[in-house]
Amino acid sequence: MPGEFPHMNCKPVSHYSGPARWVLLGTVSLINTTATDGKNGQIHPITRRIRHPEYKAPAKYHDIALFEIGPAVTPNPRPLNLKELHPACLSANRTFPGNKAIASGWGRVGHADDGSSHLLKVRLDIFELSVCQKAYEVEIRSTNQLRRGIGDSGGPLQFAVSRECGYEVWGVTSFGKVCAFPNSPSVYSNVLEYIPWIEDIVWPA
Repeated sequence: MPGEFPHMNCKPVSHYSGPARWVLLGTVSLINTTATDGKNGQIHPITRRIRHPEYKAPAKYHDIALFEIGPAVTPNPRPLNLKELHPACLSANRTFPGNKAIASGWGRVGHADDGSSHLLKVRLDIFELSVCQKAYEVEIRSTNQLRRGIGDSGGPLQFAVSRECGYEVWGVTSFGKVCAFPNSPSVYSNVLEYIPWIEDIVWPA
C-alpha cells in the first residue's frame, strides 16, 4: 500500500515543463525506462490529451482531462486487466461510500526539493459546502466540484470499495489554499458530473 503523507508540498514534482508525456502503471515506486520487467512497473506513452472543452484558465471549473495511452515501452509488460493493474471504477452514486476519502500522489514531502520516489496517500475528511465557501469567500458549485482535505494536484480522490475494481474515483484534485494543513479544504473536480463526457470519448457510439 502507498505510504502516508501528512505534510505534503503540492508543488509539481518534475523540474521539466510542458505537458505530461508518460504514464507509470503497476508500481508504487518510481522506475525509469531501463526497467526490464513489467512486474516492477511499466511506462506507457501518452498518445492523446483531451481537455474538457469548457475549461478556460485561469478559472477552475471543468478542471479535468483524459489521457489516452499507447503500448508499454517497458519490456515484458503485463496485461491491463490483472488484479494488481486494472483500472479503478467511476461511481454513478451521489452518496459517498464512507466518511473518509483517499488522495494519492508523488508530490514533494516537507521541504524536499524532489518528489517522493514512493507513491503516497492520505485519508481526508469530508467538508460541508459552507466550510469551503467560507474558506474561499466564493460560491463553490455543488455539482461539478467536491470539497475535501488537501491532496496532490491532479491526483485522484477515491474511496476503497468491495467491488472487484477495489477503488472508486470520485474526484480529481483541482486547487487549494494551504497544502497539507489540517482543516484547510481543497476543491476537486466531481468526476460523477463528467461521466457522460468520459463515456462519449472512451466508448463513442
